[in-house]
Amino acid sequence: MRHSHMFIVIFNLILWFLIFRYFGGKTVAVIIAIIFGSIGVNQVLFSMNLENNVFKPINKLKKAYEENRKLLIANISHDLKTPITSIQGYIETMLEMRDLPQDKINKYYKIIYNNSVYMNKLIEDLFLFSKLDMQKLELNFEKVDVKNFMNDLMEEFKYDMEDRGIEFNYVDELKKDCYINIDCKRVNQIFRNIIGNVVKYSCNNVIKIEVRLYEMKDYLCAGI
Repeated sequence: MRHSHMFIVIFNLILWFLIFRYFGGKTVAVIIAIIFGSIGVNQVLFSMNLENNVFKPINKLKKAYEENRKLLIANISHDLKTPITSIQGYIETMLEMRDLPQDKINKYYKIIYNNSVYMNKLIEDLFLFSKLDMQKLELNFEKVDVKNFMNDLMEEFKYDMEDRGIEFNYVDELKKDCYINIDCKRVNQIFRNIIGNVVKYSCNNVIKIEVRLYEMKDYLCAGI
């Protein structure tokens, strides 16, 4: 008799597991609610609790994600208009005023180039987001000397920031060479996005940026 009871319990557990796996939690909640309804009305609250505590939060997160996704695309689209308008304006000026001094022409060329670089970064951000959204982002890891990689990357930033009148310092606190496996392109994008946002959203007229590369226990850290 005892073995018979145990067999029934195990059979029921397997049955519920299969129902939950193949029909989903919502169906299980409905089934449980129906069963409990024959025992008493109070047990139907189980279904309501499941709906309130599980399904509603999931739907809320999904809705928030969709709103953020639309907002991000809208922001990038809006940001693209500024450099496009600027490029068009300077090209029109150069076409209409054939007798522009060479120093002004060189200045306009530089502005057009900087705007095109900025547009390219925005398009890369949009392309990266679309890959993340479709879960098709590929990472290409390679073994690099992090000191050399960071020195080269920070040197690019230093030239770029100095052209904008921004003070930029890079401090390498590593005492020895260190090799790590990273996706160089993605790490480059991360730094560009963070530093770009610092410049874009800063409320101060004077901007100072410092990047530190240091070691903490078993971790390599970069602080901005």
